Amino acid sequence: PVLMLLRRNSDTSLLKALELGASDYLTFPFSPSTFITRVRCLLAKRTPVAQPAAGICRILIADDDTTTLIKAASALYQHGGFSIRLARGADDTIARFRAERPGAVILDPLMAQSKECTPLLDTILAESDPNETAIIAAIGEQCPASRADEILPHVKGVIKKPFDLLSLVHKVEQILNTTLSRERPPGAAGQLNSENQRVLQTARTQ
Repeated sequence: PVLMLLRRNSDTSLLKALELGASDYLTFPFSPSTFITRVRCLLAKRTPVAQPAAGICRILIADDDTTTLIKAASALYQHGGFSIRLARGADDTIARFRAERPGAVILDPLMAQSKECTPLLDTILAESDPNETAIIAAIGEQCPASRADEILPHVKGVIKKPFDLLSLVHKVEQILNTTLSRERPPGAAGQLNSENQRVLQTARTQ
């Protein structure tokens, strides 16, 4: 939970804080007892973040192309074993990576540079722990051979684009060096639909 501490008459700050996901707020001045009570209420309401079931891999698929995302997500869903998240574009990829901390990321390293002015792959590599997150590069034909050679030592594996949807799961399992469960996590169908709708909405607004 996030408790924002705001000055009086700061309506603009309050609206921005709530839009960004703040759970509650207090305005100055406030007493220590009020602060403690508000924090206790927030902690009492807190529910644990749902974790994928054992044998389920939380995976983030990132690409500029909406169709590629939806097809890849559908292929992984049909197999089972994945809790799927989708990101469209570099900035969305970084935001979702930071929010989700997935066990694996499939991303196109040639996606347009992020607002952070740092190449996408460099940002993800700098913020990820290789023991917790496997980075898989999705490299298309337009990627120069020299760039592909630079990328290879820094990622867990490479998958060629466009994806061969029939063998995508096998390639991911091979790179992760594991055999994933065919079970789907609770609410997987609703989650997949939500992710698809999200990327479609992102495409319409960009």
